[in-house]
Amino acid sequence: MRVLITGASGFIGRHVARRFVAEGAEVFALVRAPGTRLAIPGVTPVEGDLGDPASLDSLTDIPAVDVVCHLAADT
Repeated sequence: MRVLITGASGFIGRHVARRFVAEGAEVFALVRAPGTRLAIPGVTPVEGDLGDPASLDSLTDIPAVDVVCHLAADT
């Protein structure tokens, strides 16, 4: 299973990402800042910002996903 997670660098998102990895999923995380590194082994960061639709073109670089977990928030 392939999973895309928004908000994977947040508190809840980190735990959800780790759980998917532990269950054997291929996990991709949408990250805003260029060069953001997630300290989550097995998670592939994909650069993009939900507030900037043009930046989401990078999502076409990943294989089709089966699940999207939208955990991002604007606090």
